Amino acid sequence: MSIQSLVSEVKKEILCSGDYDTAWLAKIPHRENGNGQKFQNCLNWIVKSQKEGRFWGETEEDDNRLISIDVSPATHACLVALKSWNASQNHNSIEK
Repeated sequence: MSIQSLVSEVKKEILCSGDYDTAWLAKIPHRENGNGQKFQNCLNWIVKSQKEGRFWGETEEDDNRLISIDVSPATHACLVALKSWNASQNHNSIEK
């Protein structure tokens, strides 16, 4: 196995794309309305999907106490998306 293929496999296993990718889609402005989101449902999903531990990302075996390594980038991306659209004003745990 080459180094490149090994790195690709490790990246696939380390990062869960769901929460992270959804957050970056939520940041895309609507082309005709620069003040609004192109994918409003993504932002709505972020607001509804924060875990009890105040993070986004995958947990091990649906146990919120055993978080995986993708939590940090997913949480950061979700926070950036919420702040980008000032959606954090309606989301108490963002400011904490």
